[in-house]
Amino acid sequence: MARTNTSRKRKRRTAEFRNSVRLGLLLVALTGINVYVFFFRDDTAVRKVLQPSSTGKSLASEKAQAVADSIPESLGGPGLKVRDKRGTGGAGAPVDPDGRVVEGKIGPSDALVTVLAREGFGGVSAAVIKALEKVLDPKSIRPGDGYLVGFDAEGNPELFEYLPSPVLRYIVTPKGDGVGVW
Repeated sequence: MARTNTSRKRKRRTAEFRNSVRLGLLLVALTGINVYVFFFRDDTAVRKVLQPSSTGKSLASEKAQAVADSIPESLGGPGLKVRDKRGTGGAGAPVDPDGRVVEGKIGPSDALVTVLAREGFGGVSAAVIKALEKVLDPKSIRPGDGYLVGFDAEGNPELFEYLPSPVLRYIVTPKGDGVGVW
């Protein structure tokens, strides 16, 4: 009895079937990666991300406090005495001790000229704006930015500080050689 060596032909799978299997394996792998990232990895796990903060402070407030602590006392840092909002004093104020210091914030509809007029700069407001224009575009002043105005004992403005951030100040003072020249 002779054996015939006729082998049975294997039925080959179609390309469409093979591509479907490959796509299925790819989707299973991607799903596995997502499950790992969202459930098992500590820094991105849903349970960790949704946990409330234990301190109640945000990263922004901690950063702002660190920046405020880094400002030296001579530039108005945390060691400086607290000033009144519509000032009757300010022992640590940068102007005459007999004068007053007014701190405020730029309002939503305020322009620099309106703030200066409101704070009593009157005729010298144009000189103050011109001095500030040398280092700052007045159009860049935004609502919520702070300012500080210092007055001498007679009530004349002696100082204008624009405070766009806790670490940045623009200070305008009159020149010593003329009255009303800033």
